[in-house]
Amino acid sequence: MSNNNCIDRYYLMQKDVTIIPVPNFEGEWNQETRRATNYSMVFAQAQQNKKHKKMSMSKTKRRSLENEEEFAIAKHGQAPFHHAYAQEDLMKITFLRRSVPKLKLHFPAAIQTGSSLTDIATPTLECVWSEQRMRFVTSEFLHFFSFTFFTVITSSLSQSNQFCDAGTGFPSSKLLIKGGTVVNAHHQQLADVYVEDGIIVAVNPNIKVGDDVTVIDALGKYVMPGGIDPHTHLEFDVNFTVTVDDFFSGQAAALAGGTTMHIDFVIPLNGSLTAGFEDYEKKAKKSCMDYGFHMVITKWDETVSREMELMVKEKGINSFKFFMAYKGILMINDELLLEGFKKCKSLGALAMVHAENGDAVYEGQERMIELGITGPEGHALSRPAVVEGEATGRAIRLADFVNTPLYVVHVMSIDAMEEIAKARKSGQKVIGEPIASGLALDESWLWHPDFEIAAKQVPLVSMYVMSPPIRKRGHDKALQAALSTGVLQLVGTDHCAFNSTQKARGIDDFRKIPNGVNGIEERMHLVWDIMVESGQITPSDYVRLTSTECARIFNIYPKKGAILPGSDADIIILNPNSTFEISAKSHHSRLDTNVYEGRTGKGKIEVTIAGGRVVWENDELKVTPGSGRYIQMPPFSYLFDGLDNKDAIYLNSLQAPVKRAKAST
Repeated sequence: MSNNNCIDRYYLMQKDVTIIPVPNFEGEWNQETRRATNYSMVFAQAQQNKKHKKMSMSKTKRRSLENEEEFAIAKHGQAPFHHAYAQEDLMKITFLRRSVPKLKLHFPAAIQTGSSLTDIATPTLECVWSEQRMRFVTSEFLHFFSFTFFTVITSSLSQSNQFCDAGTGFPSSKLLIKGGTVVNAHHQQLADVYVEDGIIVAVNPNIKVGDDVTVIDALGKYVMPGGIDPHTHLEFDVNFTVTVDDFFSGQAAALAGGTTMHIDFVIPLNGSLTAGFEDYEKKAKKSCMDYGFHMVITKWDETVSREMELMVKEKGINSFKFFMAYKGILMINDELLLEGFKKCKSLGALAMVHAENGDAVYEGQERMIELGITGPEGHALSRPAVVEGEATGRAIRLADFVNTPLYVVHVMSIDAMEEIAKARKSGQKVIGEPIASGLALDESWLWHPDFEIAAKQVPLVSMYVMSPPIRKRGHDKALQAALSTGVLQLVGTDHCAFNSTQKARGIDDFRKIPNGVNGIEERMHLVWDIMVESGQITPSDYVRLTSTECARIFNIYPKKGAILPGSDADIIILNPNSTFEISAKSHHSRLDTNVYEGRTGKGKIEVTIAGGRVVWENDELKVTPGSGRYIQMPPFSYLFDGLDNKDAIYLNSLQAPVKRAKAST
């Protein structure tokens, strides 16, 4: 059974699928190999059709396709399940990935003969496994198809808790994970784990249970808390396009990779935090695992100050992010940064920064363009490590001035890491978050001479463009060492997935390439292979870096990040002797490429349990849209302990104001 079955089946239900203009032709077209579509034949038939006209793509924020090459690129760049409409007669074409299921509607004969829709009975639904192909549905029953399709789907989902469950009924609410090595951040033990109604009830050797309990054998394997990704961007609108992974596909990918919770960044709408929060609430309705929110601050006034208080006290947000880069879009100045830091301190909320000097980056970009460097390498050259280091140091000093904890997201360079190390050594509370790509990759791909290397089954050069950029060899090893010694505290991903069509927007100007790489599915495997297999950290350290420390920082421990009685049953089972391979052909993201393409390693997550439900087992994903929960995160985590004492020491040290005698007249 395909790894992608649940995601594909879900997206066949969606009304907001990507629409592209395609030519009008007839019949059924089987494809023997992945991405083997004969675009030349398709486009030639379109050219012969005098009535064919290109459709507006404004709703999907994509421009019309102008030639055969663009048609091919657009198809490659979209998800492997595509819906398209031809203008002439509303012929509907559904592209399906090879060897994935499709939901097939069996229509009564009345439809096939064109009878009145009012006399037609509801069609039946069947899941069909087949090779990749395109099918055509005429406009004669297009409206009926849409209505009955979604009606049947809704009915089907209401009858089953497991979206891709081959059986019927509800899964057991009682689980026993037997015989594994249970690993927490500070210790490990041979024990069984008993789960009931989504909560861990007991962690003891030789637990006895009844016949109504589902038993999972974990002998010879590690049983650990599910991963928590502190840094993601799902369904992120960057004005001219939106990331391809939303709160279902991105979370499904996460679960397949052993991550059971993530924290996403809410972007204000027109400066309004409340409007932004409500927008993300709607986006997250399709969630299939637990999630939380950070809030981005893009401007400052009394309204923003009041809304920050509302977010903390009523909405469960305990962190606010400030961009020191992206001049003219998200960047804030030092005055705003200071105001934001002070407000965060008063609310017990953690201040977070994207640390790059935005003015210097802008100057660097202009310099590259003047030198004629317009390709992806210009991105890295325009924002060198010194720019990241300067902003990191400045943010740390301003946070120290206010006396509030600071969290530096996606630490990518030695320069930034050394600023964090110096601050922590002095006793300042600074958290450094490297990400999977910074630990596993280097910038060499950005210098590849062929921009369109995707045709050779390796990622497009621009797929590696993110900010701060992936650095030269050596930075990765330094970041790994900093993790192993405690200079850096946890690992995120900055999962921000733009496909090859979206990335190709900057083919002639690196400034137009949307920034971001994948990682939400790959992080847990990469950290184990890079850090544990190499002997740099222990399995307990692994749990701390991928789960527990995140839960502590954002004040949800031990509800999350632990295998203890009373903790949520978010659990993974990792086989240290099994191997993994990363590929766009098998991953669960909607991306058409993968920046870790072809990477193999040891340590495979064989089972993921989220909220007491087995959602990943035997390379099969079982997830339900809408089953995820929003996790409110209270303020004043352990990072705020002792701040009052430090403030008191500071005030006592001032020896001011000085009492001076008034001068005699």
